[in-house]
Amino acid sequence: MQVESGTRQRWQAQAPELLTAIEGEGADCHMRRDAQSGYCVKFDKGLCGIHKQYGADYLSDACYLYPRVTRTLGEHTLMSATLSCPEIARLALYGPENGLALKTGEFARLPQEIKDYLPTELTPDQALAVHRAFVDSAALQNASAESLLSTIITVAFAFTRLPVASWPEAVEFYIAQAQKNQAATQPVPEDPFNVLHALAGLIVATRTPLAERISAILNTMQQALGATLTWETMQIGLAEDSAQRYEAMCAAWKTQYAALYNPLLARWLRFQLAASLFPFSGLGATPAERIIILTVRFVTLRLSLMCECAVHGQASPEIIVRNAQSLARILDHIGDPAFSLNIYTETGWIQERRLQALLSLGQK
Repeated sequence: MQVESGTRQRWQAQAPELLTAIEGEGADCHMRRDAQSGYCVKFDKGLCGIHKQYGADYLSDACYLYPRVTRTLGEHTLMSATLSCPEIARLALYGPENGLALKTGEFARLPQEIKDYLPTELTPDQALAVHRAFVDSAALQNASAESLLSTIITVAFAFTRLPVASWPEAVEFYIAQAQKNQAATQPVPEDPFNVLHALAGLIVATRTPLAERISAILNTMQQALGATLTWETMQIGLAEDSAQRYEAMCAAWKTQYAALYNPLLARWLRFQLAASLFPFSGLGATPAERIIILTVRFVTLRLSLMCECAVHGQASPEIIVRNAQSLARILDHIGDPAFSLNIYTETGWIQERRLQALLSLGQK
């Protein structure tokens, strides 16, 4: 958890003993982790030691505001949240349907430093309208989450090539055209196993202990796919019938589970678009990079649910929330987008057709 300069200065003046809990300098200053547990050194029996002893006002912005995420588009300040918090994951998937509606109000506390994502070519209202167009495009009823995301992939790649100044006038037209003309794709048989392998590589790259919740997800995925991850060498081994297992899993998903879980996956997609202020923010430097990373996360979550159904018969709401939250903690909260894109380059997923093929796995 980052510690900004204002909090460091306050600690220096009023509670210098807290300075021993931080390391790094400037923008890289953060709370130290316990070498054995991996938790913050101020984590005390399930509670924050700083909050407990000094009060909420002494918390850094990252600790005070989490799981909130705050960004600005010029004069517009928007606060959303991250799925890496279990309660936010529950609300995103099972909370009120109007949970993604924009609401105006006063903020009790804002970060001392907020990045403004407004492009110089747009007004705040124009940028906000573009953002809402993408979120609204993922809210169509009676559409699969995959078709909704496929539309956004097409538009995101197109927007990466378009001048930003043209986005406000182009967004509705491009969305409508993409909804009508979704290209046929040819899935790559190795991709389901590449998804698991990529997830393992990203987990190793975070250099954090393998938590029990993510370990349970990985074990189920390995069992369902007939795959074995060797963490020391980061290799993946497959059983002789791994391909057949996956085909059977896809058949069961399409006939028994897809309709049941599609509304949840669609809600996940809308939440991620809203929370990341897409296409102006999120992991990655361009709309194309951001949708690449988001699509791989979608496919990873969907594959984890397919594997749960294959092994356990059905994924309960508790398991669905666990998977969404645990994967978000690794992929959205801790993971490095540059490293993610390096992995996705090796698999070919940075190409639009390959990304669309990855999305279509198990759907054709």
